[in-house]
Amino acid sequence: MYTRITLFFVYLLLLFLPQAETQTISCGEPFYDSGGPDANYGSSESMEWNICPDIEGEVVVIDFTLIDLEAGYDFLGVYSGIGTNDRIDARVVSPEAFTSFSVDGCLTVTFQSDASVQLAGWEA
Repeated sequence: MYTRITLFFVYLLLLFLPQAETQTISCGEPFYDSGGPDANYGSSESMEWNICPDIEGEVVVIDFTLIDLEAGYDFLGVYSGIGTNDRIDARVVSPEAFTSFSVDGCLTVTFQSDASVQLAGWEA
Protein backbone atom coordinates (compact mmCIF):
# COMPACT_ATOMS: atom_id res chain seq x y z
CA MET A 1 0.00 0.00 0.00
CA TYR A 2 2.77 2.46 0.93
CA THR A 3 4.63 1.67 -2.29
CA ARG A 4 1.58 2.66 -4.37
CA ILE A 5 1.15 5.91 -2.47
CA THR A 6 4.87 6.74 -2.79
CA LEU A 7 4.85 5.98 -6.52
CA PHE A 8 1.75 8.13 -6.95
CA PHE A 9 3.45 11.11 -5.27
CA VAL A 10 6.62 10.62 -7.34
CA TYR A 11 4.45 10.57 -10.48
CA LEU A 12 2.72 13.82 -9.43
CA LEU A 13 6.07 15.46 -8.67
CA LEU A 14 7.48 14.52 -12.10
CA LEU A 15 4.26 15.62 -13.79
CA PHE A 16 4.42 19.14 -12.36
CA LEU A 17 8.17 19.83 -12.42
CA PRO A 18 9.05 22.47 -15.02
CA GLN A 19 10.53 20.90 -18.15
CA ALA A 20 13.13 22.66 -20.27
CA GLU A 21 11.79 24.10 -23.50
CA THR A 22 14.12 23.06 -26.35
CA GLN A 23 14.62 25.32 -29.37
CA THR A 24 16.82 25.11 -32.44
CA ILE A 25 18.48 28.31 -33.61
CA SER A 26 20.40 29.19 -36.76
CA CYS A 27 24.09 29.90 -36.97
CA GLY A 28 25.21 33.45 -37.66
CA GLU A 29 22.30 35.08 -35.86
CA PRO A 30 22.73 37.06 -32.63
CA PHE A 31 21.84 34.89 -29.63
CA TYR A 32 20.21 36.56 -26.64
CA ASP A 33 18.40 35.50 -23.48
CA SER A 34 14.58 35.74 -23.47
CA GLY A 35 14.68 39.49 -22.82
CA GLY A 36 16.56 40.14 -26.04
CA PRO A 37 19.11 42.93 -26.32
CA ASP A 38 17.02 45.51 -24.43
CA ALA A 39 15.40 43.73 -21.45
CA ASN A 40 16.20 41.31 -18.64
CA TYR A 41 15.54 37.57 -18.86
CA GLY A 42 12.45 36.21 -17.12
CA SER A 43 11.99 34.53 -13.77
CA SER A 44 11.80 30.75 -13.30
CA GLU A 45 13.00 29.97 -16.83
CA SER A 46 14.24 26.56 -17.94
CA MET A 47 15.42 26.67 -21.56
CA GLU A 48 17.57 24.60 -23.92
CA TRP A 49 18.85 25.53 -27.38
CA ASN A 50 20.46 23.27 -29.98
CA ILE A 51 22.78 25.13 -32.34
CA CYS A 52 24.02 23.15 -35.34
CA PRO A 53 26.17 24.13 -38.32
CA ASP A 54 24.42 24.99 -41.57
CA ILE A 55 27.03 23.03 -43.54
CA GLU A 56 27.80 19.39 -42.75
CA GLY A 57 31.36 18.89 -41.52
CA GLU A 58 31.65 22.33 -39.93
CA VAL A 59 31.46 23.02 -36.18
CA VAL A 60 29.64 25.66 -34.16
CA VAL A 61 31.60 28.30 -32.27
CA ILE A 62 29.62 30.48 -29.87
CA ASP A 63 31.24 33.63 -28.50
CA PHE A 64 29.50 35.11 -25.47
CA THR A 65 30.31 38.82 -25.42
CA LEU A 66 28.06 39.71 -22.45
CA ILE A 67 27.21 37.62 -19.38
CA ASP A 68 25.14 39.21 -16.61
CA LEU A 69 23.46 36.55 -14.44
CA GLU A 70 22.51 36.34 -10.77
CA ALA A 71 25.59 34.56 -9.40
CA GLY A 72 24.84 31.25 -7.73
CA TYR A 73 21.15 31.25 -8.67
CA ASP A 74 20.85 31.57 -12.46
CA PHE A 75 22.87 29.20 -14.64
CA LEU A 76 24.01 29.18 -18.27
CA GLY A 77 25.60 25.96 -19.51
CA VAL A 78 27.29 24.91 -22.76
CA TYR A 79 27.52 21.31 -24.01
CA SER A 80 29.12 19.77 -27.10
CA GLY A 81 26.65 18.01 -29.40
CA ILE A 82 22.88 17.79 -29.11
CA GLY A 83 21.83 17.25 -25.50
CA THR A 84 23.62 17.63 -22.21
CA ASN A 85 25.91 14.59 -22.13
CA ASP A 86 29.23 16.24 -23.12
CA ARG A 87 29.76 19.26 -20.91
CA ILE A 88 32.14 21.98 -22.00
CA ASP A 89 31.21 24.44 -19.25
CA ALA A 90 28.17 23.93 -17.05
CA ARG A 91 28.50 27.35 -15.41
CA VAL A 92 29.33 30.15 -17.84
CA VAL A 93 30.05 33.20 -15.67
CA SER A 94 32.05 35.54 -17.91
CA PRO A 95 32.40 36.32 -21.63
CA GLU A 96 34.04 33.39 -23.37
CA ALA A 97 33.98 31.45 -26.68
CA PHE A 98 33.09 27.76 -26.97
CA THR A 99 33.71 25.35 -29.87
CA SER A 100 31.90 22.07 -30.45
CA PHE A 101 34.05 18.94 -30.37
CA SER A 102 31.12 16.70 -31.32
CA VAL A 103 30.99 14.76 -34.60
CA ASP A 104 27.74 16.57 -35.51
CA GLY A 105 29.39 19.97 -34.87
CA CYS A 106 26.48 21.10 -32.67
CA LEU A 107 26.41 22.90 -29.32
CA THR A 108 23.63 22.81 -26.74
CA VAL A 109 23.09 25.80 -24.46
CA THR A 110 20.98 25.55 -21.30
CA PHE A 111 19.64 28.28 -19.02
CA GLN A 112 17.83 28.17 -15.70
CA SER A 113 16.75 31.15 -13.61
CA ASP A 114 15.17 31.36 -10.20
CA ALA A 115 12.15 33.47 -9.27
CA SER A 116 13.89 36.38 -7.56
CA VAL A 117 16.45 38.55 -9.40
CA GLN A 118 16.55 38.94 -13.18
CA LEU A 119 19.49 40.67 -14.87
CA ALA A 120 20.58 41.62 -18.41
CA GLY A 121 21.43 38.00 -19.31
CA TRP A 122 23.71 37.29 -22.24
CA GLU A 123 24.61 38.14 -25.80
CA ALA A 124 26.54 35.94 -28.19
